[in-house]
Amino acid sequence: MAKQQHSSKGDPLANIPAIFFQVDFNLERPEDFDTVFNVDFKKTALLQDKLSSYLDQIEYELTEQVSTRSDEFFEALTQLESTLDEVFHTVTHIHGMRVGLRDVRPSTCLASV
Repeated sequence: MAKQQHSSKGDPLANIPAIFFQVDFNLERPEDFDTVFNVDFKKTALLQDKLSSYLDQIEYELTEQVSTRSDEFFEALTQLESTLDEVFHTVTHIHGMRVGLRDVRPSTCLASV
């Protein structure tokens, strides 16, 4: 059962095409899709080819950018790993010094009394 359109200005649904109110409305059906979007499939195919070409160009450019910058990226990654190793060794050394200071403090305090 299709909802009828009303010409009354008071009906908020009056401007909505009747196809949207059809019980069997389904945008997956080509007829409904064409009715709603007025698609010209010949123009759509040309547009799709054009957009595909744009995407190919973008993909090529991204590949070029990645390849030119990959050496810099891996160099920075190597430097980061080296810095992290130094930080780990420094933290380990500081921990050892703190443990040593804990042992020294009581004996130093007792010896001075």
